[in-house]
Amino acid sequence: GALTNISLSSLTEVGGILAINYNSALTAISLPSLTEVGKDLAIEYDGAITAISLPSLTEVGGFLSIGGNGALTNISLPSLTEVGGFLSIIYNEALADISLPSLTEVGGNLGIQYDGALTNISLPSLTEVG
Repeated sequence: GALTNISLSSLTEVGGILAINYNSALTAISLPSLTEVGKDLAIEYDGAITAISLPSLTEVGGFLSIGGNGALTNISLPSLTEVGGFLSIIYNEALADISLPSLTEVGGNLGIQYDGALTNISLPSLTEVG
């Protein structure tokens, strides 16, 4: 059967890359204790997922890419303060709101594109990009 749920409730840190991509039946990702990804974090082309919540994530050392998730309506990254590489939120057609309240720094480019339903972007703490 197809992968529908990822739950790693005790995972606190990934030293390298965390990629959750091309899982067409995936509806839920639960990583409540994850605080840091050393390199890249990609959540892409998971067509059925409606929400991404990483409540404890504070830092991504490389890039952070959330893209091509057609059913995604909510991204919750309330503790994220720093992305070392680029931050890309693209081609999430149902996403209406992006709020990254704690994000202060993006080391590379910041791209929020082709999110057709997007009506609100809130990055109140962001002081540095690139």
